[in-house]
Amino acid sequence: MNIYKKTLKVKKMLESYIDDTYLQPIADAQLIERLCEEAKTYKFASVCVHPYCLPLVCRQLQYTNIGIGTVIGFPFGANLSQTKIMEARHVISVGATEVDMVLTSSSP
Repeated sequence: MNIYKKTLKVKKMLESYIDDTYLQPIADAQLIERLCEEAKTYKFASVCVHPYCLPLVCRQLQYTNIGIGTVIGFPFGANLSQTKIMEARHVISVGATEVDMVLTSSSP
């Protein structure tokens, strides 16, 4: 196998481990749709967005094997544990398949 074919094989393998993420405070529908299209094109493992973007991402990635990720308590983890639990349950019910939760590093 020549170096070009080996490189392509490694590239395809690596793409399946990438989470395509957009966690800026404001994202419009066009940007999120583009993120999802990119994930489909390169066969990324998942798309990770803020919870308010989940309905759009779920529609865009319907019928694919791409994971749908979101964050809880991002970026500081300052929410109460009970709030994080309720939010995690809610985003899973909306369609999230992966949940990244920011834990509180210490208490006062």
